[in-house]
Amino acid sequence: MSTTTGLGASGRRRVAACDSAPESAARAASLGFPDAPVCPDAPVCPDALVCLPVAVDRFEVSRPGVVVGFIDRVGHVFVVLTGQWYAVAVESRQVLTLDEAVAAFR
Repeated sequence: MSTTTGLGASGRRRVAACDSAPESAARAASLGFPDAPVCPDAPVCPDALVCLPVAVDRFEVSRPGVVVGFIDRVGHVFVVLTGQWYAVAVESRQVLTLDEAVAAFR
């Protein structure tokens, strides 16, 4: 699956698939996430999802200006949680790949 990336006006990388934003690159590296390549000439989709690692096995998924949910990695399963706050997010799906988990928010 190809990923469309580009930098938005805020400097955050907007992605069509899960990826880490530039300002979290150091944190992502410290958590063991490899840095994904950036394609600065790619078109920016206004409703693109941004997926940031917030813990070793947790990602925050957002659209510009609003958090739409979270993804937890539990063993080999990715658990999709829908909601703006982790404490009250509701499990909506379990999948086997991170791409499928991100696709659940589309």
